[in-house]
Amino acid sequence: MLCDHVSYVFIGHTTFWNVLGRVSFPLFAFQIAQSYIHTSNLKKYLLRLLLFACISQLPFTLFIHIFTADFYLNIFFTFILGIIACYLFEKVPNIVLKIFSVLLICFIGEKIHVDYGSYGIACVFIFYFFSKLNIDEKNNSNLRITITNKLLMCVSYFLLSISHFYADIVEYFKTINNTNIQNYTLWFIVFSCLSLFPICLYNGKKGPKIKYFFYVFYPAHLFIIWIIKQFV
Repeated sequence: MLCDHVSYVFIGHTTFWNVLGRVSFPLFAFQIAQSYIHTSNLKKYLLRLLLFACISQLPFTLFIHIFTADFYLNIFFTFILGIIACYLFEKVPNIVLKIFSVLLICFIGEKIHVDYGSYGIACVFIFYFFSKLNIDEKNNSNLRITITNKLLMCVSYFLLSISHFYADIVEYFKTINNTNIQNYTLWFIVFSCLSLFPICLYNGKKGPKIKYFFYVFYPAHLFIIWIIKQFV
């Protein structure tokens, strides 16, 4: 993520560092899905995310305005909507209404311009849905179904990535014969999907207690990049 942001600001065009940065978001989305599944106090967890969403909005806006005057809500708001989508899917009784609820949250995310839009919300939901299935199957000790669920998760995420980069894919095929144009679209998809390897290998155990480092790092690095940009 840091490499991605620094490259866009100080190099000004797509580089390998931006391609490498595609790995980060799916990992964050997976962590959010896991946190939702395992949290003992959902209300407290959402309030914490909302607090850091509010703290991060000014640094995020300053950072975004390096490139555009458009307004976006930072990634914490995306994750909050992703969690709400997961919660509604759990609580709404009818399967049609479950699906409608998730799609509605994705639609709202697009309309209020959260970072990564409906793609970001759908990422959280996909990782939640298949992780929950795997937890249920693990309790039943059915390894074959667990592996199948992971494969379905990978396919679902791949299709989601294709839809997310659809416009770039079209542009890629328009410029494919132009040797003067470097198009990183396919590499974006490849590196985005590389995140699935550590996700599939996740053993379900809790890692080191450093969550607040990431909460603080997100707004801090955006603000520091913006400050440096003012003097460069």
